[in-house]
This record gives sequence, structure tokens and C-alpha cells, in this order.
Amino acid sequence: MKTRFCALALAALLAPAAALAAADAPRPSRVDFTSRPDDVNVFVDGALRGVTPLTLFDVAPGRHHVRFESRGAAAADYEPADDFFTADEGSCISRHVELRPAKGLLLLTSEPSGAAITLNRMSLGETPRLVTTLDATGKYLIKFEKTGYQPRTAEVRFNGRAPLVVHERLVLDSGVLNISSDPAGAEVAVNGVPRGATPVRIDEVPKGHVLVKTTMKGYKDDVRELVVAAGDELNLTIPLTPLPGKLTLASVPGGARIYVDGDIRGVAPIDVAVKPGRHSVRAEMEGCETQTAEIDVGLGEAVTREFRMDSTLGSIEIRTKPAGAQVLLDGRPAGTTRAGGGSVSQTLRIDGVPEGCHTLEFRLQGHADARREVSVVRRAPLAVDVSLTKVFTPDIRVKALGSTYEGELVAEGPDYIDVMIKPGMTRRFHVGEIRSTEHIGPKK
Repeated sequence: MKTRFCALALAALLAPAAALAAADAPRPSRVDFTSRPDDVNVFVDGALRGVTPLTLFDVAPGRHHVRFESRGAAAADYEPADDFFTADEGSCISRHVELRPAKGLLLLTSEPSGAAITLNRMSLGETPRLVTTLDATGKYLIKFEKTGYQPRTAEVRFNGRAPLVVHERLVLDSGVLNISSDPAGAEVAVNGVPRGATPVRIDEVPKGHVLVKTTMKGYKDDVRELVVAAGDELNLTIPLTPLPGKLTLASVPGGARIYVDGDIRGVAPIDVAVKPGRHSVRAEMEGCETQTAEIDVGLGEAVTREFRMDSTLGSIEIRTKPAGAQVLLDGRPAGTTRAGGGSVSQTLRIDGVPEGCHTLEFRLQGHADARREVSVVRRAPLAVDVSLTKVFTPDIRVKALGSTYEGELVAEGPDYIDVMIKPGMTRRFHVGEIRSTEHIGPKK
């Protein structure tokens, strides 16, 4: 009993002292913590105090450190945020933080590489590309574009900061042509643009109708239209058609008969289409030596050859005494000599006489026929002078005083006539001595 009384007495003595000590302690502060987004952990001076929104009533006066960290499924979506504040005794403070979204790690690749990457028309570069500027909380549509390929769009969703790889296999917006030719080495143009020599692979051929032209010297141009769909790869083998060669054949003088490989092809000048290779050509013309040649003609090649015809003809220049003689060459009439300024005729020229031996015959009424064997040389005129022997052929009968005469009438005047009464003897008869005249024909 005595002990209990002592304890109560002691408590009565200490109570006023405790009340006085409590009255002297500093008053805590109220702090309201908010964030965007909500429901993030709040650490004050390293101790977890709750999640936003959060109100603490027991924050001691002084300087404090606060850290905001997202939690749960969103733990990796936002970067932690740090703040410092000073609490005065019994104060009321509000602290708000905007958490920054975490940046995702995005590797963008494509096949083929080099595709342009855009996000809302903003360039992100070309593949391959590591992108570290996108918020991990967002959803994005990434566009891949490359010339000759169809554009592709990929949706990107991050899983916090976990690295994300997006690979796009681009589909050709054009086609591919693999072109070969027989023979190889032909030049290829697509829609008029040179693209190389066969065999050749041509990428990025525009889809739709495409004009392909293949050319090679000596061969016919090959032109064809193709329809190319996006992504097509077409294989094309083109057999080229050889162009025929051409022979242009002429002769001097013109008109030679032309034979090619033994077949007559016409008269020069002439164009002859031939196959590539070696050809035998022959030119013939009367009065000329035959000309031959071996001519090589390539694919599509035009070759010109002129044959100079070497004449085998000569000429004969004839003069007769007297003029008026008919001339025959090898039995065929060749002309008649014409009177000149004297007893000798003008020159009768016979051209185109083949080289060699020939026979000339001369005929003139009242003269003996003449014959000459001559030898003609090519391109050299042969001079032949012929004196014809007169033949005595009475054509008149004259009765004179005491006698009758027969002979050839040589001349006739107003009161006389001259008569050749024998070869080389001419007599003049005057009118007074002439009894009568009678024209007679040659004796039978």
C-alpha cells in the first residue's frame, strides 16, 4: 500500500514536467505529394511513404529529399524523378512531379537496306538505324520507303526499355529483267535508256508496259514490249537475226552482165543481197575480157565493187580509091566509103571489131571486087587503103565514019562524047563524025 502511494506521488510530481516538454517540441509539417501519372511510389529521405496522391502530416521541419518511381506494370514506362524541399515548422507544402516517359530502344532494319524511315513525316534516317528518342509509352507507325520498292508501314509498341527490333522485307515496286542474247554482247535499252550489254541483269524496271530494244551490229534490231508486275523477275533470251550483206556492183563502161556464185543477177550497176561469207562475182560484156573477183561480206555489211571492163575490141579505118565502094566485114555490110576532096575517099571507121583476124571485102560497080585479110589489135586502129581496079564494061555503041565502036561512056559534051574503047584508051567523037549512038548493057 505504501509502495503504490509512492508511485502515485511520483507521477503527480512528473506530469507537469512532461507537459512542459511536449509544449516545447517542434511542430511537424503537412506535405501533399501529387504526380502525373498517379500511383507512383513516394520515397522521403529514402523511406517509402506511400503512392501518389499522398498526404503526410508528420514531416519534420528541415530539408528533405523525395523520389518518385513508377511501379507495377508501368514501372519501366517512366524515368524516376528526384526533388528537394524544405519544410518549415507547422507548414503546409505541395510537391508535384511530371514523370518523363522512358525512351525505348528501337533497331530498325530492312531488306534491302537503305530504306528511308519516317514518323509523321519526320525523318529518322535510313535503315539500319538505332532509334533512342521515342517514348516507351507510345505507339508509333513507322514508314519504310525505298526507290523501286513498295512503301511499308510497321506499328511499334515498346515494352518499357526492352530493346525492340523491327525488320521489314521490302517488296519491289518494280521488276527485274535478266536478258541474254544469241550471240552475246548485244546492247540493251529499256524504255530508251541504255542498260548494258547481254548477258545483263536490270533491276528496278518500272512496273507496267516496258519497251526492250536489243541491238548489235550486223543483226536486225529486236524490239519487244513486256508487261512487268511489281516483284516480277523475268528471264528473256533473244535470238538475234543476222542481217544479209549487200553487194553494190558496177562496171565501167556500164551494162556488164553480173553473175554471183554462178547465177546471173542482172546488169551493172546493181545491188545484190547475199548471205555473210565469201562470194564469187563475175562480170561479162561483149568485146571485153571477163572480170572475176572473190568478195568477203560480213554481217549486215555493204560492199561496193567496180569492174573496169578491159576491151578486146579494135577498129579499122578504111579509105578506097575511088570512093563509093561498099565494105563488108566478115561477110556483113560495114558501110560505104564517101567521096573526099580528091580521088581517095573519106575514111570509113569501123569500131567494135573483136581482136583477131578478119576479112574485108570491097565492091564497086565497074571495078573488080577486092579482098583483104587483116589482123585487128585491141584498142588500136588499123588503117587499110584499097585501090579498086576498074573493069572494062562497054555500055555504048558509036557508029562513026568508016567504023563502029563499043566502049564505056566517059564524058559527054554539047558537041562531043568521050568513049573508052579499050582499057586505058579513050577517044573523043565529034558530032560531025557520029552517025548514031546506042546504049548497050554489059555483055552476058
